[in-house]
Amino acid sequence: HLELLDRAVAKYDPAGRDLFKYSTRPPSWGQVKQMRAAAAAAAKAQAEAEKRAQLAALERQKQDEERREYERLHPTPPPPPQPPVITFKFLGFVGPPADRIAAFEENEQTFVAKTGEVVKKEFRIDEIKYESVVISFVNPQFKGQIREMPLMRGK
Repeated sequence: HLELLDRAVAKYDPAGRDLFKYSTRPPSWGQVKQMRAAAAAAAKAQAEAEKRAQLAALERQKQDEERREYERLHPTPPPPPQPPVITFKFLGFVGPPADRIAAFEENEQTFVAKTGEVVKKEFRIDEIKYESVVISFVNPQFKGQIREMPLMRGK
């Protein structure tokens, strides 16, 4: 049965244990110098990196403190108030271009207004155009703000 001899019980590992090698060879003086130089360079680079990180952290902390102090002295103003929402729709108009009357609808109720009239106690009709209405606000807080409401097309 020679085929049994071909089957090895344990595979040979060339990187494994060598009976004739009792210990690892110590590094030479050249290798020791290189290892010491590499270790010194790594330590120096580590120290410089830590120093840079510490300086960056101090700079960030200083900027944060300056920002907090500026925000404390100059608080952000509250947002400006928003004008009231227009809840009605522009249905159309009747009359000649110089004296138009606009029709509006809100909650299935229809009402009319001319140019310059106040609607719903908050809105003033500034101009009635062919396909839109320009509306401003009665409250002086919203002076200069206008909304242009388009003509509502069908239901």
